[in-house]
Amino acid sequence: MSTARHVIALLKSYLEGEEQQFFSVALQMAIATSLILTEFYNSQGESKFIYSL
Repeated sequence: MSTARHVIALLKSYLEGEEQQFFSVALQMAIATSLILTEFYNSQGESKFIYSL
């Protein structure tokens, strides 16, 4: 998932009204999450974790 650094940057940019930075960090978080989920699920959408048990 996202690092604490991402969350802090997201909140800071929001509070400072830096819209471009906010969306940039949000996009980085979304990409990082999608990469993790891609590794977690197989092509049929089934959890790889289940098969490892």
